[in-house]
Amino acid sequence: MDHLISVEEALEEIPVSNETLLEINTICDGKGIENVNAMFFYTDADLKITDTDKLFNGLVYLGGFKTNI
Repeated sequence: MDHLISVEEALEEIPVSNETLLEINTICDGKGIENVNAMFFYTDADLKITDTDKLFNGLVYLGGFKTNI
């Protein structure tokens, strides 16, 4: 597997509140995700994910969160 970093290190790169960072980290813990080699963060108010358990090119969907953008 490519270079892995901790979830906490990856989360430092996204513009959300500390509360949201904690929420995302808690979800990752619950899914057994400790280290990552990729994370996608995007904004689309109209995006609807109907199958939240589906892997998206091997990536786990964590959910929708409020941002500081």
